[in-house]
Amino acid sequence: MIRLFVGIEPPENIKKRLLLLKGGVPNARWIQKENLHITLQFIGEVEEPQAVEIDEALLKIEAPAFDVSLSGTGFFGSNQLRTLWTGVEKTPELEFLFKKVESALMQAGIESKGRKFNPHITLARLKETRKRQVMDFISNNSLFKSAPFPVKHFTLFSSILSHKGAKYTAEKTYPLKEV
Repeated sequence: MIRLFVGIEPPENIKKRLLLLKGGVPNARWIQKENLHITLQFIGEVEEPQAVEIDEALLKIEAPAFDVSLSGTGFFGSNQLRTLWTGVEKTPELEFLFKKVESALMQAGIESKGRKFNPHITLARLKETRKRQVMDFISNNSLFKSAPFPVKHFTLFSSILSHKGAKYTAEKTYPLKEV
């Protein structure tokens, strides 16, 4: 079994800016620079033959390259705070790529999760964190914004979970068409 997801890796200069946001939230487990990404679709665990089908389906995607920006910060979880994130500004091109990936995965036998696309980059996982500290972080970083950066490909990642956190490996990249 292999655990997979499809995502977009931001460039190094954006990752370095995101690392500057670290801190100020006790008990937060900050995401390592090499694991920062925008998830397009989480696939989960699949057998090797299905991973080959997924690759073949993703190879068929035709979508244009585009620019995207990061903007603001937020959190997931209402009673139990789980995740701190920075938002990704939705563009028609990003939404189009999301739908193309979702469709390709369905052709490879992966059921759609039916979730609304909420593009973001996870900054930290939260455990036993007070809501006030999270709200202070969000307030202090609410004006965070990145310059637009180019998205020229998307990536199929594998993920190995451990007690130290996940380790992501880029298995294959799929180019987007230059316009």
